[in-house]
Amino acid sequence: MVSYLPKTIFVLFFTLIFLLEGLSFKKGREISYVLILCMPSFLFYLHFMFKNRIKLSPFVGFVSALYIVFVSLSALSSKQINVSIEGVLLTIAVVSLFIYSSYHRDELQNIVLAMIMILSFVFISRHVLYRLIPIDFGGLLTLSAFQFFYSFYPNHNQLGTFLTLPIITCFFYLFFTAPSVKTPTSESFIKKTMSWLLTKKHILLILFYFPFFIFSYSRSSYNSVFWTFILMLFYNRKILFSNNFFSKKKIVFIILFGIIVLLMFFITVEEVKSIPIISSLHVWLQKYAGLGGKSFLSGRFLMFSDMLQRAEGKYLLGLGKPLIYSQSYTLHTNIGWPSHSLIVDIIAKQGLLSFFAFVLLHVVIFVKSDKRSVFFYLWINLFINFLTNWSYTFYSLYCIYFILPGLIPVILSSSTQNKQFIRSFYPID
Repeated sequence: MVSYLPKTIFVLFFTLIFLLEGLSFKKGREISYVLILCMPSFLFYLHFMFKNRIKLSPFVGFVSALYIVFVSLSALSSKQINVSIEGVLLTIAVVSLFIYSSYHRDELQNIVLAMIMILSFVFISRHVLYRLIPIDFGGLLTLSAFQFFYSFYPNHNQLGTFLTLPIITCFFYLFFTAPSVKTPTSESFIKKTMSWLLTKKHILLILFYFPFFIFSYSRSSYNSVFWTFILMLFYNRKILFSNNFFSKKKIVFIILFGIIVLLMFFITVEEVKSIPIISSLHVWLQKYAGLGGKSFLSGRFLMFSDMLQRAEGKYLLGLGKPLIYSQSYTLHTNIGWPSHSLIVDIIAKQGLLSFFAFVLLHVVIFVKSDKRSVFFYLWINLFINFLTNWSYTFYSLYCIYFILPGLIPVILSSSTQNKQFIRSFYPID
């Protein structure tokens, strides 16, 4: 029973962080932030209680520490240290979760996949319920920008962002591999349920998620799923083109999915009104499917340049602000708004030193990761999404963004004939 305690604590924190923020509970976002800060302390306490050691891989440990140090220096240079310290604490917490998940990859892999699937059904149910009966349950639930069920801003529902995770998971197991672990009858209900979902019903699950994903009108999500799938094809090309792995049905399914996603990427923008055939689809979506007006770039380059201009003269350490939705006013709009790019926000808010450590850590993860792991593609999917979407300002998504790379097996040897793997980035005996 005691051995299940760390898993129970992880599931409890993970679930509450997503539900409190994702369902927009009153003060839920603030509580999620506190839970992320507390989560590593509880988990590492149990880690040491069971007399487990911490022995870091020197280089990755050094880069992780370097990133925390540079973020801290950036915060100290800020005029609002009390606000900036929130970003430092968040950085320490998520990097700690990266380390913890790296040590406990075997125990956490099935749990994280199961929670992604379960939460997707919760958020879809809440979305449908809100559309049918928009009630706030006596003020317990509020409407804010930080949730996964409602288009707080026109033409963009962050439900689409979250659904990229189960969609990528289903695509990976449908086209590239089967679950590596067969669940015996004695296993838990969650593991048996996950085994059934991931081996038998991938296409049905994708078809179930598809309308909610498409009608979220999140082009950043379309983009991240499309390019992540391209990477899947590239890194698994030897599997795909050997032993007649691809059936005609799978090829047709991929082509149809890709065409629809690409069409929706362009159909949803105002510029297509000059193209006769596509224009009629755009008008139909406006009339019957709740599509509003948006431009192709939606002011992205303006927001990028404005955020960088705000940091002019402070590029080394940045503005000292945390990577959260705070007083990050752009020059032209004068409203609280992130730059809609994780990279731009890191450069402007945390400085080039932090950006250097951040990039170095990501390069190491990317190069050493086993490209046959679903967690690699879940992580890449979020990274691509964060490049053009403000979704990284969600505490829950930023948290799982650092948990996922810890779950990826790491290649020790670059030899194609004799690849060696370790459990994760950190435990080196």
